[in-house]
Order: sequence, then structure tokens, then C-alpha cells
Amino acid sequence: MMALRRQSRTVFLLILAVQLATSFGAIALLSRMGPAIANVAEENVESLSAVEQMLGALATPPSEDDEAPKAFLAAYARADKNVTEDEERPLLQAIRTDAEQALEGEPAARHRVLRALTELADINRKALRRADEDAQRLARAGAWAAVMLALIAFLLVQFMARRADRVFVMPILEIANVVNVARQGDLFRRCSIHSESPEIQSLADGVNRLLDRRKAPDPSSSPFDDDAL
Repeated sequence: MMALRRQSRTVFLLILAVQLATSFGAIALLSRMGPAIANVAEENVESLSAVEQMLGALATPPSEDDEAPKAFLAAYARADKNVTEDEERPLLQAIRTDAEQALEGEPAARHRVLRALTELADINRKALRRADEDAQRLARAGAWAAVMLALIAFLLVQFMARRADRVFVMPILEIANVVNVARQGDLFRRCSIHSESPEIQSLADGVNRLLDRRKAPDPSSSPFDDDAL
């Protein structure tokens, strides 16, 4: 019975392992989505914040706030360190070129800087929209991956259940049926099974040998009567 017990335990452990693998696989897929999306969004939000601060500094007349140029340069440094798109480089260079004159109130320089800042903000907004679309695609991919893992787990469980039915359940039912008809007097029925389990096959062969030895002319006598056993 040790081999039979070992096979039953193996089937149970395989089913459990499949379920655990499915659960942890889905968790791993979903957990990888958050950090990647958050990183992209954070970088673009930081750039937009820097653009807003530069616009605010430009909107302040030079005579009213001596800190405006410092705030502009600090915001520019943040934007320059946080480039996420190739199109940002030429715009940042143009802003740097005209920044001093724009902060002094020179109209043409202010116009060029404002236009560059507007384009810079538009680039980062588009990047945020792309990040959102990528997040949605990744979420759908993660959901479908979880569904596929669940489907694979279901098919494996079905396969294991059918194998257990073929190896254990059906042979036991066949043996029980042969024993029952023998107790009713039919001594010619035999177990015609070929089980992958050595214990069950040995049991079926033993029942067949017992029936072969216990054949009796009296039909009311059965090898499985309590007296005979």
C-alpha cells in the first residue's frame, strides 16, 4: 500500500503545486506593472512641474521679484536632469540660450522661451498619455496571462483527475463489481484490468486467483461468503 499512498500523495502535491504556481505567477505579473508605470509617470510629472515653475518665473516682472531668475534656473536644472524624450533636448537648449534676456523682459526672447516651454509641456503630456496607454495594455496583458495560467492549471488538474480515475477509481470499481457478482453466485466473472498501480493490479490478480481456486459445483456457494473467507 505504500506505493499507492505515494502515488495518491504525488497527485495531490502536483495539483497543489500547479495552483500555487498559478497564484504566484499572476501576482508576479501584476506586481511588475506598478513600478514601471509609476517611474515613467513620475519623470514626466516632474518635467511638467519644472515647466510650470519656469512659466511662473517668466510671468513675474523682473522689478517685482529678485528671486524669479533663481527659481527659473532651478526649475530649468530640474527639467534638464529629467529628460525622458529626445525632442526635449533642442527645446531645453533654446530655453537656455534665451533665458537671460527673457528674464530681463526682452519681448522676442520671452516669446521664444514661452513657445519652447509650451512645446516642452506638450511633449511631456503626450508621454504621459503614452504611459497611460502602455499601462492599460500591460494591464490587459497581465489579465490575459493570469487567465492563461488559470486555464493551464485547470487543464493540468483535469489531466491529473482523469489519470487518478483511470489508475485508481475505475480499477477499484471493477474489483468491487467482480466481488459483488461472485457473492451472488457468478464465479466466471474476472477482473480484466491493467492498472498502473502495482497494489491495485496485485489485488485484482489476487481476486482472480481466489475465484479460480474457489470454483464450486454448488451455485449457492460463493468464494466471498463469510464462511468461505
